[in-house]
Amino acid sequence: IRPEAPCLIMTTEVLKNMLYRGADVLRDVEFVVFDECHYINDLERGVVWEEVIIMLPRHVSIILLSATVPNTKEFAEWVGRTKKRNIYVINTSRRPVPLEHYLYVGRNQVSDQEMMKIVDKAGEFSSTNWRDAYTAVTKAPAHGPQAGGGSSSRGRGSRGAAASHTLAKMTTRHTAERQGTTLWVHLAGMLRKQGLLPAVIFTFSRKRCEEYANSLRNLDFLNDSRRSEVHMFVERCLKRLRPEDRTLPQVQVMRTLLKRGIGVHHSGQLPIIKEIVELLFSRGLISCLFATETFAMGVNMPAKCVVFSSIKKHDGRSFRDLLPGEYTQMAGRAGRRGLDDTGVVIINAASEVPDTVTLHTMLLGAATKLQSQFRLTYTMILNLLRAKQLRVEEVIKRSFGESDSQGQAPEQTQRLLRAKEQLDGYPSLACAICEDDIAGYYRVSSSVQRLTARLHTKAAHRSLADAGAARASQAFCSGRLVLVSFYPHTVLGIVVSKLTTDSSQISCIVLNPPSAGEDTMANVPPYPVTDLPATIARLNQSDLGYVCRAIPTASIMVLLDAVVKLGSLSSVKPTLGQRALTSTPSSLAIAIRSSLDSLAERPLDTEYPWQKIRVLEYQELVHERVRLTESAGGFQCRACPDLADHYLATHQQAALQSELDELTMQLSDQNLNLLPDYKLRLDVLKDMGYVDEMGNVQLKGRVACEMNSADELVLTELILDNTLAQFEPEEIVALLSAFVCTEKNEPTDIMERLPPNLRVGRERVLEAARRVGSIQVAYGLPISVEEYVREFRFGLMEVAYEWARGLSFLNITSLTETQEGIIVRCIVRIADVLKNVISAAMLVGDAELKLKLQAASELIRRDIVFAASLYF
Repeated sequence: IRPEAPCLIMTTEVLKNMLYRGADVLRDVEFVVFDECHYINDLERGVVWEEVIIMLPRHVSIILLSATVPNTKEFAEWVGRTKKRNIYVINTSRRPVPLEHYLYVGRNQVSDQEMMKIVDKAGEFSSTNWRDAYTAVTKAPAHGPQAGGGSSSRGRGSRGAAASHTLAKMTTRHTAERQGTTLWVHLAGMLRKQGLLPAVIFTFSRKRCEEYANSLRNLDFLNDSRRSEVHMFVERCLKRLRPEDRTLPQVQVMRTLLKRGIGVHHSGQLPIIKEIVELLFSRGLISCLFATETFAMGVNMPAKCVVFSSIKKHDGRSFRDLLPGEYTQMAGRAGRRGLDDTGVVIINAASEVPDTVTLHTMLLGAATKLQSQFRLTYTMILNLLRAKQLRVEEVIKRSFGESDSQGQAPEQTQRLLRAKEQLDGYPSLACAICEDDIAGYYRVSSSVQRLTARLHTKAAHRSLADAGAARASQAFCSGRLVLVSFYPHTVLGIVVSKLTTDSSQISCIVLNPPSAGEDTMANVPPYPVTDLPATIARLNQSDLGYVCRAIPTASIMVLLDAVVKLGSLSSVKPTLGQRALTSTPSSLAIAIRSSLDSLAERPLDTEYPWQKIRVLEYQELVHERVRLTESAGGFQCRACPDLADHYLATHQQAALQSELDELTMQLSDQNLNLLPDYKLRLDVLKDMGYVDEMGNVQLKGRVACEMNSADELVLTELILDNTLAQFEPEEIVALLSAFVCTEKNEPTDIMERLPPNLRVGRERVLEAARRVGSIQVAYGLPISVEEYVREFRFGLMEVAYEWARGLSFLNITSLTETQEGIIVRCIVRIADVLKNVISAAMLVGDAELKLKLQAASELIRRDIVFAASLYF
């Protein structure tokens, strides 16, 4: 309506389509305001918000509004980095109208109060009032079953108390069920008495909204003059409908309720009824409004009081407690600025009082953090490939989901430049013996070290239930001698125990480590492939010392086939510094010295016999390690007298190169989480002929770009294989209902009631869906063909067909149990799909299909479904 106006109000989907099509109006746009921007968390539609923020031209200023975004700075940093603009965060923790939160316990025999304040306007939680509410609800009536007094109660002990508590809860629930019809009468009467009207009562079921409203059949909140005002307004609005549509049951019920100041608002209502309710509520002519959660999201109409019929909702998978952000959003409807000093929020606890942890979290906890719901769709990929303004990889990189990695990009870029500068400035190795093959020798040594570390890790933490475990567990038994690399030094170690918390480390007594041993373990080069060092010759030195510490398995060069007896080593604690064996009069030092003296004459050049472990994975590692070690014998660099220095220099260069490669990978497109998914989807599009091998969008791809549904591929297939053109306009309407219907329940006898031609069409749609689903599965996309096909729902197929044939709305409602508002939404969405399909027919030059689609669009655009909005 008036696209040339200075202020346009639209959904994010409309703005997304304008951006992809390069609409002229966007050239003059200066500001885009995103209201309720926490909707980016929505599983289905959140991706559209991210798309729009990413694709908006840089000159457009963005304003984002929300009452429930705890990670504001994180979100603002992402927007600022994406748009390369300064972002200003303006926030307040104080509401203009503070809220007070109450538990409604109803009429009871314990307390005269029906409401208990549990959180005051300063945000303080009252445990005392919560206990009073709990007592009022759970304590059994005086004349009913309850715990006895005095010694009798104490004699039953905790078991009797538990039974009494359970009985009390059962009695309370039974009473609540029996009084369910009167609960809302009592509550509404109390609200009226305490001056807390108008009130919005949130209920998480469309059906219960109407049930609760109808339970107030004997209450009237309007005087004669206000009732007359409501009557005149309602009748004036309903004149837009045909006389027959004014007799719809929903219209009749709402007309009766509204004349008594009671309203209902949910998605199952006719649009005109919802608008009548909204307008009457804004004029103060509705005192009690029963509404679902959508009233808090899409309508800015505050009330004096908000009531929660329950704090549990079904999220499509299971029942759960309300999240803090959801509660805040709905509770925020309480308190009218300029009219109320405080807003009152009431939780119905007449049947069961929520525990304090649940209430604390919900009322005072932080809202759910914004999280990226970004995902790739075929329409997005095709539009980006066609427009060529942004690469798909670039859009993925700019998504909120990649915010953390992209936030580190500047620092990583600096590190990459420094590493590259260091590597370029590193002097070349001027050694005729080493320069040709020391790099290869280093690679082989690194491979041997990795294989040895894997072998040692498996042996150290082998499950006792595995085959060969008994032999493997002996490898790292207490007292086992090992050779430890402190490159360029090699020292002897004694195994103390295996660490259960870290599978890559072993607790060892290290004998005579280098003086800087604590530091050198951090970045030890892989030890060169050499014969076993003769370290035993150093054991007779008088200054021999030891350190007890955790040693990485990657630094253990060899497990020796020797074990020393030191008694119990379980009490050995890590030492902070090196201790001398000769001057330390500890029993451990004496035992170590004695054991080593007994080994002084024994050559320690035999490795632990790994061949005795008859397990395939061990033997594969051992054989591969032997093969690599033998291959190292041909390297001429081993003859260099300065091999140790040259080897260390090679390691430093390799470490720099490794850091450079890792940083390059982190900064490249290959590191994007969604890149594999993009490649798979691109392969699907190539296979089906939507894009060519060079990534250019073909005719099928351009047709798919015209679709804005999640099933663009199936719809495109039906258009281009001439399926839709074989049906009449009203049959096309029926078939397209499968793409927009959200009702999961399909009537069991619908196939019998459908005309034969529609049954054929239904099978054609399912066949196309199976074909598209199978191709996606064949390329490895994580979907199920059965689940993909089930997304096409035919529950309103007969309704759509009869509506297109001219049947009145009153008559089509008798064909289904689906609520009127859902039917209207389905038909309106069919009209939107028809627009897209008409554009596709024009694109492919199918004049016959275009005429049929235009006729179908005209057939459904009538009467109550497309009645003009009361707001215009």
